Amino acid sequence: IRNLSTLGGSDLTAIVNNILKKVLTYAAASRFNFTGINGKICFSSLSFNEIIYEAAIRNHVASQETQASVRVKVMKWLQHSTDKLPKPNKHNTAQASI
Repeated sequence: IRNLSTLGGSDLTAIVNNILKKVLTYAAASRFNFTGINGKICFSSLSFNEIIYEAAIRNHVASQETQASVRVKVMKWLQHSTDKLPKPNKHNTAQASI
């Protein structure tokens, strides 16, 4: 928790994003959602969820934030993690089909 809390950020969103980027790849994150619906793994039931909250609020910028506000940021990051996965480009796709 101590190491993660030093990652910093200008606001809660940046802090949570920096923590999550440090510990999860986008590919791994794409297998989770906060509630575990639609065949994905439930992130909220992991003890790691509490670690993220504790690390975030140890940063002076986010020291007054609630678990609910951190949860919203985690949910948003997980939701958009698949958007960050590399997309196959047209050149590689065309060669693969030949």
